[in-house]
Order: sequence, then structure tokens, then C-alpha cells
Amino acid sequence: LESAYRYVSGVDEEDIDAIIEGEESVLILSEKDESNRYTTFLIKDNGKYNIGNGSNNDKYLCGELYSDLDLSVSILTCHSTNDHYVLIEVKDDTDRAVADSLESEFVRVDYAGRLNPNQKGNKASYCAYIANFDENYTVTIDGVDYVPYNFEYS
Repeated sequence: LESAYRYVSGVDEEDIDAIIEGEESVLILSEKDESNRYTTFLIKDNGKYNIGNGSNNDKYLCGELYSDLDLSVSILTCHSTNDHYVLIEVKDDTDRAVADSLESEFVRVDYAGRLNPNQKGNKASYCAYIANFDENYTVTIDGVDYVPYNFEYS
């Protein structure tokens, strides 16, 4: 997995922050340095990983649930597999209470300690594989529900 990822992104294994396993794909969050963060899909294929259609061409923003100056909530899908993931990015380092309607397992990646104090950017990301994404999917962050609108469902 790590060697396939290194081939795709040029990022070393120690720069991988999180690996989120889907049914037919893997979503990898990494950071090469403070200004280069990557969200990359690898396709599972008979126990091996491949790059799909090339570098990051398989990543597709299915839709955005919410976005403002402090928070963004996006649904990503991997075209070749139809796997869906939720990616939440926050601008402060406050620990958020994050859940969804499918009881998905969220992974938190903390970037706050890596940024210099004056640098703007996301301080943390939360990500999860969504096993059965549909129009009933809801993400709850700190007690507020975010629901899909204008999405493509498969």
C-alpha cells in the first residue's frame, strides 16, 4: 500500500497521516510539508493496490454539505469504485463532536502543531468511509446536522 501511494504522490511513508479503508478503495490523507496536503485514492484490486486512472484523477467531489470560514464538510467518491467518504476540515484546533447517521468510524488528523502560528489553513481534518451513502445521509458536528443537497447518488 505504502509503495503504491509513494509512486502516486511522491510522499514518503512517514508523511501519511491516515489511511481510511473503503470497500473497494483506500483514501489516504498525507502532508509533505506545511503547505502541501494530499487526499489520494488507491483502488483495491485482488489484494493489491493500483492508481486507477492515474494520480488523483479518480477523486471526485460528489458534493459539499457545508462550507464557511471555519468549517467545510464534503463528500468524496472514488469514480472507479463508487466508494464514498466524508471529509470535514476545520480551521481551528477545537476538538469537535463528529458523528453521522451510519455510525461511521471517523479518523481525526491534527495539523495544528505542524503549522506556524501565523499560517492560515485547516488545523484538523476528520474523515470516514461511508458504507451506504444515499439521500438520507446526515453528518452531525457539535450537535448541528448537515444533510446532502444537489448531490449525485449512485
